[in-house]
Amino acid sequence: MIVVRAIKMSSEPITLAGQMFTDEAVVLRDAILAASGSQIEFDASAVKFAGTAVIQVMLAAAKSARRDGRGLKILNPSEEWLESLERLGLSSSDIECEVALQ
Repeated sequence: MIVVRAIKMSSEPITLAGQMFTDEAVVLRDAILAASGSQIEFDASAVKFAGTAVIQVMLAAAKSARRDGRGLKILNPSEEWLESLERLGLSSSDIECEVALQ
């Protein structure tokens, strides 16, 4: 199973897969590290389950984005994505951040 459909350009969102477990967290981390630009976007419309490791990768990405003045946005979050966050006492606002104005 793959986590991302493709990263063709930095302006295209990273598409998250339906079932995301520990193995997919590693692939997701690599996709985030490969992303460039001032904002990273994720399409979470297909997510049916996101495990704790995946959420941890997203939280680390958000922390790095805030530190670097980059943005991180979740597009089209599925109910299951939101429930995965809520299971851990989180919400989208814990992950999303705006691009810092320079």
